[in-house]
Amino acid sequence: MKPNTVPFVLFAFVLFASLAIQGNHQRLNAAEHPVPESPLWLTYSGDKGPGEGKHIVLIAADQEYRSEYSMPMLARLLAKHHGFHCTVLFSLNHDNDVDPTQKIRWEDKTVTHNIPGLEHLKKCDLVILFSRLISLLTSVENGGAGKGCSG
Repeated sequence: MKPNTVPFVLFAFVLFASLAIQGNHQRLNAAEHPVPESPLWLTYSGDKGPGEGKHIVLIAADQEYRSEYSMPMLARLLAKHHGFHCTVLFSLNHDNDVDPTQKIRWEDKTVTHNIPGLEHLKKCDLVILFSRLISLLTSVENGGAGKGCSG
């Protein structure tokens, strides 16, 4: 992709996102963010705009391309200039720190990654996922041990 096409692609994405979520979903109050604040993720409350009352979850989970920087910037823009409530989730290490040097499944077959806040995907209107080479645990709903799945 040529560098001068990046602004056009970003504009097209935001336009598509705002049109795609204009369904019959119940709109939130502009001041009412659907996710509680936590030290494990970031929340940005939306201002006025076409996405007012809609919620976007952005997930930064890669070990190479520094999405832990770009996803909060995109979330802040979507909240301030387009009105979306945004929540940014991160892949965290065992100390609950964002660590882009975490091992991947190729380096260690026992590694699994932790993304706190994934339960907020159930009620969001849109997900923006930036991930590469992560392994998440599967649900342990039926009492199973939960095997890792490659993401």
